[in-house]
Amino acid sequence: MEKQPSKSARSGFACGCSRPGNPCDLPHGEVPRTVLIHVHQCFQAVGHGTFLTGMAISETMEDPEFSWVYDCGSKRTKRINEAIEVVEAWRDWPDKIDLFVLSHFDNVHVNGVERFLRTHSVRCLALPYMDIAWRLHQAASVAGDPCSASTALLQLDPIQWLR
Repeated sequence: MEKQPSKSARSGFACGCSRPGNPCDLPHGEVPRTVLIHVHQCFQAVGHGTFLTGMAISETMEDPEFSWVYDCGSKRTKRINEAIEVVEAWRDWPDKIDLFVLSHFDNVHVNGVERFLRTHSVRCLALPYMDIAWRLHQAASVAGDPCSASTALLQLDPIQWLR
């Protein structure tokens, strides 16, 4: 029985990739380097609501940081404002956030967004998709607790709200 060549010998790359081409962007025979990434993620204490912040930091990558926020709201406006101030006081927290995700438009998930955006810019804002009928339903507060005028505008016309 004939011995089969190893995976790396078949691909021609020391990294062992079997796909055609050079998927790892490594010259033939070069070994990939190790990348160490430190992740810091924190659910902020806002009571009834959600405000999650996070950062990934690497000393070995060209773009060493990636930051994110998931939701930014609370039933208690004072609590969300205090939590935003705590985040702003972090020495390493960037002024420009890479990704800001809003899960849905309940006040307890978004009523701090306007305050947060006064001092931060965002590269990518991820919003839930809602057709116009559902946006009207939500903004009219037919579904439950009333929302603020700002949250209603965010739901109805996010582009206008961001201006």
